[in-house]
Amino acid sequence: MALITETWLTISGFCIGICAYAAQSIGKGLHKLGINKMLMEAGMGHKLKRSGPWIVGTFLMVVYMVLQWLALLVVPVNLIAPLDGLSLVILLAFSRRVLRESLTPRGIAGVLLVIFGTVISAIAFDWNGASIMAMPNPVALFTITIPVPVGGCIVVAILVKIKSRASGAMAGMVAGILIAMETISKRISAVPDPGTTATFSILAIVYAGSSLVMNQVGYANGAANVVVPCATSTSVMVAIILGLGMLGETINAVQVIGMGFIIPGIILLAMMVGTPVHDAPP
Repeated sequence: MALITETWLTISGFCIGICAYAAQSIGKGLHKLGINKMLMEAGMGHKLKRSGPWIVGTFLMVVYMVLQWLALLVVPVNLIAPLDGLSLVILLAFSRRVLRESLTPRGIAGVLLVIFGTVISAIAFDWNGASIMAMPNPVALFTITIPVPVGGCIVVAILVKIKSRASGAMAGMVAGILIAMETISKRISAVPDPGTTATFSILAIVYAGSSLVMNQVGYANGAANVVVPCATSTSVMVAIILGLGMLGETINAVQVIGMGFIIPGIILLAMMVGTPVHDAPP
């Protein structure tokens, strides 16, 4: 009976995760739309009156944060993280229809690979083994990883300063690292220990805010259909690696095959030029 209950909890968490990443993708799209409009107004010397899309996007990002947290209380990182690939598909559709950014044949191939890999990874997952207990000294392990995003933020600041075309993509990759750490922190907060739960709940909020800021930097310096794939590919890979190394999660051969489709698919999407078809709609 307990096994059946745990299985249903895992399935429910997976469905909540899908809803979370759907909200995330639309929220990111609205952020980019809002930033486009605000930059256009600023360039024309007008007061910023068209921040509505950005505000709605921020609300959806908060919804994503809460729903993903609920999902990670009962579902391992190696099942939730690949869903970021599906959210990328939704975002690219949004960027094509609303932001009017281009989608190349290479990008379409990437979309198909992401969808196929995500389905394989989900089907192969052991739905009966999703509980989390304790892990050895996660605080020390997390301390080791903190210099990576800090160094990335410094690099992004330099690239933005010199107006490099790579600044948007780099900001996306740093945002992906921060998102992965947010995901891991949320998962660790499910450990039945008040001190660990409190510590990693605070870390999750800090990483969430930091990734949101870094995404805004990326959108201000690059196309959404370049920034987001860079963030997604990085977050999926880093989250799964940290899940295996810090949480002792396991991944079977079929899931590895699934990831073998997801990662190249995301990389193909990240390689798109990302030039707008024409100006963003008013």
